Amino acid sequence: MHKGIVMEMTEADLVVLTPDGQFKKIPRTGRVCQIGEEVLFSTPPYRLKRPVLSAMFALTAAVLFCIVIFTGLGGNLEGVKPIVAYVTLDINPSVEFGIDKDNEVQEARGLNDDGILLLQNVKVAGKPLAVATEVLLNQVEQKGYFSKEEGDVIISSTKVFEEAKIDESSLGQIVKETVAKHIETKHPQASSTIQVTAFVTPPTIREEALTKGVSAGKYAVYLSAKDNGNDIDLNALKDDSVHKIAKDAGGLNKLINSSDLPMKEVLTRLLEAERTGELDAKVKEKSKSDDDKKNPTKPGTVTSAKNDNKNDSKTDNKNTANSSQKPATTSDKDDKKKEEDKKKEEERKKEEERKKQEEEKKKEEERKKQEQDKKKQEEEKKKEEERKKQLEEERKKQQEQERKKQEEDKKKQEEEKKREEERKKQQEEERKKQQEQERKKQEEDKKKQEEDKKKQEQEQDNKKNDDIKKDDDKR
Repeated sequence: MHKGIVMEMTEADLVVLTPDGQFKKIPRTGRVCQIGEEVLFSTPPYRLKRPVLSAMFALTAAVLFCIVIFTGLGGNLEGVKPIVAYVTLDINPSVEFGIDKDNEVQEARGLNDDGILLLQNVKVAGKPLAVATEVLLNQVEQKGYFSKEEGDVIISSTKVFEEAKIDESSLGQIVKETVAKHIETKHPQASSTIQVTAFVTPPTIREEALTKGVSAGKYAVYLSAKDNGNDIDLNALKDDSVHKIAKDAGGLNKLINSSDLPMKEVLTRLLEAERTGELDAKVKEKSKSDDDKKNPTKPGTVTSAKNDNKNDSKTDNKNTANSSQKPATTSDKDDKKKEEDKKKEEERKKEEERKKQEEEKKKEEERKKQEQDKKKQEEEKKKEEERKKQLEEERKKQQEQERKKQEEDKKKQEEEKKREEERKKQQEEERKKQQEQERKKQEEDKKKQEEDKKKQEQEQDNKKNDDIKKDDDKR
């Protein structure tokens, strides 16, 4: 089974973007979908003939795919509320809701003509699932679908894909409780004649159902009915309600076991059995068994004739031996025939009882198998939870190690910073000391220069005085 995001649509084909960034063209085969929705397909696709993608365009395509997957898994892009599950409601109008991770309806579409007409005058987009269901039921009341105070309401809930972060069983329960409450309020006397059944279906069932032109709920009923050996016409399900078909068969419980509905794993197995023809073989076997019950074989006929001949022979011998005895009367023969018929009836009842026991045994084995599957699923779920727990512990441990490392790095940075500040301080002190030394030296040089200058001036004064004195002496 392949998967991809719908990028283009025509009446005949879909162009999808696969996880590895390839555009592929697949037959639409009547499926109902929208741009940006992820679809599953089993038909081998052929690669779309387009010019070679540049590395940048291929990267863009891969990013787009990741964005769609991210939003489907519960991520939330601003202003975008992607569909993560679908819920169908069959009354006979067949309607499908697209649900986001907040259990709000993002889209609604009719899956048959009645469903399309039903949605023409209602707006449910953006409403909580329970509110949208009640709005739809009020429209159903106006159309008179519950006017006969009887019916079968089939619900199905399906994840867009198994990794989606939503509990699809809770979605089905929300719709089921809303429908039950509506019936109890509007039709209290019909609470036992309007039956509500909710299936949880895997994505493959919804995908196959859409290709067949029916809802996932109707297709689940179809597979379950055939698994129980009931001959049910899929084409009739497209137009007629499940209630009409079930009524012709003697009630919904004659078609499916409403108290023990098949789980997703069982439905997946039934889908495979339908594809391989195993379910058709079951239907034929059940039909043959029913014919045998209606027209039982009469194994005792020949033996009875022989016994009659023997009895007649004995009677002749007795009549010959004792002529005083009377021959067998008509009343004796009638009694003998009644005994033979009674014996045949007992044999027929034994055969029916044996077949009934075999069927019960088969159902019991199926029930045990379902319990084993459920137990296995729970064990796998438990293992998955333990694995997640271990991963979470490892993640926390890694985070703690990262935090300690960051603290150590921060501490080292602070120590380095401190050392750098001390080094700068020492440099500053040395610079100041050097400046002080330089200043003192300059002062000393200046002082020396001043002393030299003063000395020169003194010498000049002395010389000048001597010259004056000499001049005086000459005179």
